[in-house]
Amino acid sequence: MWGGKQPTLDGEVLANRLVWAMGMNHRLASPASLHVEANGTGTLSFRVGYRPPGPGGAGGGPERISQCTVMLTADHHARLVTTAVAKPAGPAFD
Repeated sequence: MWGGKQPTLDGEVLANRLVWAMGMNHRLASPASLHVEANGTGTLSFRVGYRPPGPGGAGGGPERISQCTVMLTADHHARLVTTAVAKPAGPAFD
């Protein structure tokens, strides 16, 4: 991925592998976007959904969505930053 070479894995595959590594009950919640410059710097961004386990396997509440951004550097480092995504407003009943 670094050194100006085109990645052999696309953003979707990379994001799915990262989500898998996050553990059980995580899922890819949006399409992944990968952008790499010729110098090797770039970003991979996607959203992850997580539903905590509940008693009896029923689920422990609403799914939590996080925005994940992986920042790639030309010196072969990467940094993952996650930010909680606010829940959309519910329907209003007047």
